Amino acid sequence: MVRAPATADALFSLLWGTRPSSDRLLNGDLASCLRKKPYLDYFRIQCGYFAKAESSVQENLDVIKDVVGHLKTGASKKDVLSLRHTAGSSIDILDNASVENAANLAARLLIMCSVGRVPHEANPRQYLEWRHDESLKDLVCSHFQSTHTLNDAVRLPKNFNAWTIEKIGGITIQLTDSLADHLLLANDDRTLLIFHHVSFLERQTSRSILPKELVDETLHTLGLLFPQALFTSSNRSTRQEQKWFKRLCQRHF
Repeated sequence: MVRAPATADALFSLLWGTRPSSDRLLNGDLASCLRKKPYLDYFRIQCGYFAKAESSVQENLDVIKDVVGHLKTGASKKDVLSLRHTAGSSIDILDNASVENAANLAARLLIMCSVGRVPHEANPRQYLEWRHDESLKDLVCSHFQSTHTLNDAVRLPKNFNAWTIEKIGGITIQLTDSLADHLLLANDDRTLLIFHHVSFLERQTSRSILPKELVDETLHTLGLLFPQALFTSSNRSTRQEQKWFKRLCQRHF
């Protein structure tokens, strides 16, 4: 099992570097306002899956740090697995299964998709099969290459949001931790999955493994489905929507 770092900032810095707290988010808030707990919860869940695997990764962050560093340089999965034979590497003491687990775990932490299969994973929807000759960026691009962007010519009702989709459209809204499942209709088209990790998306930069267009489009759809003025304002007229939003979050968290 991999222990969580002492602080959320340490984990975020390890994965994506530091970001000045004075930076502004898309909604105008300071970067220091980003909520880190949802991603830390995701981190612990993913580590828990791999801890239950037959061969789990080492009980420290050194392995993940090494693997993340190589993945960011564009190394293929085969290159990462070969680190087991590199003297002085934190990975050279692991067996083959543990190295594969470390590679898949690091990939999941970087792109928030279900990369590789592990036992005991709850409700997996879409697995990304990572070939040995692919870099993580290759995997992402091949999976999301058919992603459709919103057409500006499409006119949506002014009250179009997640609440009206559920209450008027009769489609259950369910939050998901997998970016690959964002806007996926499940359960015979009766459930709409929505990826909700805004803090994760806001941390992506021009050097991110995720394509900028994918990040921007996901943030755009989240802004459309969960308008801040509707779900977080103190306006009495939106109290019903706010209660629904609170229950939605409680079901997931």
